[in-house]
Amino acid sequence: MSLPLPSQDACEHSAKLIVEIGRELTHEGGWISFARFMELALYAPGLRYYAAGAEIWFGR
Repeated sequence: MSLPLPSQDACEHSAKLIVEIGRELTHEGGWISFARFMELALYAPGLRYYAAGAEIWFGR
C-alpha cells in the first residue's frame, strides 16, 4: 500500500510552511519545542494545516 503523491498546490503550501518554521527557528536561536512546531504546522496564519483545504487520506 502506498500513499498518493501530493498535488503541486500541496507541495507549494508545504514549502511556504517550511520557510515559516525556518524563520521561527532563526528567531529562536535554532531551537523550538515540539509544541511550538505543531502550533505552527496546525495554526500558522494562512499556512495552517486545517486551512489548507487538503483531503485527509485514511488508507483503506
